[in-house]
Amino acid sequence: MKAEWDARARKNAYHFIASGQEKWTEEEFEASGQDTVRSVVDEDLAAVAGERDPRSMTMLEIGCGAGRMTGPLAERFGHVHAVDVSDEMIARARKRLKKVENVSVYATNGVDLTALGDARLDFALSFVVFQHIPSLEVVRGYLREVGTRLAPGALFKFQAQGDPRIEATPRDSWHGARLSAMEAIRAARESEMVIERFEGVGEQYFWLWMRKSPGRPEALQPVEAELLEAEHDVLNRRLAEFGKDLMDLRWWHSQAKPRLDGLREAAEAGKRPSKNDLAPEDRW
Repeated sequence: MKAEWDARARKNAYHFIASGQEKWTEEEFEASGQDTVRSVVDEDLAAVAGERDPRSMTMLEIGCGAGRMTGPLAERFGHVHAVDVSDEMIARARKRLKKVENVSVYATNGVDLTALGDARLDFALSFVVFQHIPSLEVVRGYLREVGTRLAPGALFKFQAQGDPRIEATPRDSWHGARLSAMEAIRAARESEMVIERFEGVGEQYFWLWMRKSPGRPEALQPVEAELLEAEHDVLNRRLAEFGKDLMDLRWWHSQAKPRLDGLREAAEAGKRPSKNDLAPEDRW
């Protein structure tokens, strides 16, 4: 995974960080980071910080890339630990953030957070990162490690890949492994966290809010039950869509394809069919 992201950074770092544009000016890239932090953090500050002043908090950004969001986060929090798997991305982040004193930037091995040492956290954030990790066990490992570092009551807000239609392979560092509702619940339990909120279940950008809760009960919590039910509804809708697509395909194979084959044979023989030779839906 490190090699693939290093190659992407060399090819077009800004695009692979924020793929909404192929080319970014420095000003546009900086502004996009501010916009994302306003949306993801500022508009959710009650959940992120509660009654605390964010400037008294230490936070972690997983997947900092070239530091697009790291600078804006450092304007809001007391200290930001920023990590990324790509040495090339980290080099760009360090250059961008060289004058920012309350940021520590680390290149990781792509599997765990040992680079952080014994850092303790009051908040952790990951935005469009776990969607690119092809191993579900690695994703769960990150959740466990964040859970061990979070202070009691602290929040981990992150996105995961939740869409069952997206297939990931072990060596695919673009399409990540799917985190199902049950896997999310299991990971929360392993990490002594509770799922406080979720959005986008069954989608590629599946948001989860997990809060550190030492001694959390093993029993299924109300929000966890809601998550399972929401995913069940999504999967049923997807199955219905798949069933309709399958019926359409069967109709085409049994009805449309033979007629088209007949038209093709007639055309090859130099015969132009009359309207009477065609089914109504084939007429022009």
